[in-house]
Amino acid sequence: MIKRLARALEKEYEAREKALKIQRKALALCREAINELHIGKKSEKERRIRSHIKQIERILSKYPCQKEAALGIVYQEYAEYLILKSILEKKRVKIGLPAKYVLMGFGDAVGEVKRRVIVLLSEGRLEEAQKIYESLKQASADFLSIALPNSIIPTLKKKQDICRYALKDIAEAIFYAKSRK
Repeated sequence: MIKRLARALEKEYEAREKALKIQRKALALCREAINELHIGKKSEKERRIRSHIKQIERILSKYPCQKEAALGIVYQEYAEYLILKSILEKKRVKIGLPAKYVLMGFGDAVGEVKRRVIVLLSEGRLEEAQKIYESLKQASADFLSIALPNSIIPTLKKKQDICRYALKDIAEAIFYAKSRK
């Protein structure tokens, strides 16, 4: 009996290790796709990221705890990319990921939007920066109104605070840019 249990755990470990290799590739692709959005380049990585997610889901289908652990950060990073893309391109995108990770991804995307607005302002593109800020402000209203316990989304309150500060920082940067005109 003990040997059978050990073999089962060894198989789980092997599946986990295989999935983690794919996870690292998916996370790298997410980071690259986000950077491509910042320079205005159309990313071709979306299809590959989805493919990696499906591979991890398939590999870990028998191990729900491992699956959640391996995919959580990938879901969050991919959601961050999709949300950033939606805000910058002013288009709705279908996310299709678990809600918890979409919310965490939104919290992370706020920082990326702030980064983009600051770059636009430094390039003298005030009107474009204002439009992105208005889109973020609208999207953030619902995000900031969510009240869930840490047991559901451990970092939500922190991400909401960061969102509030980012919105304030962006508004101040836009005000300063307007006053310099």
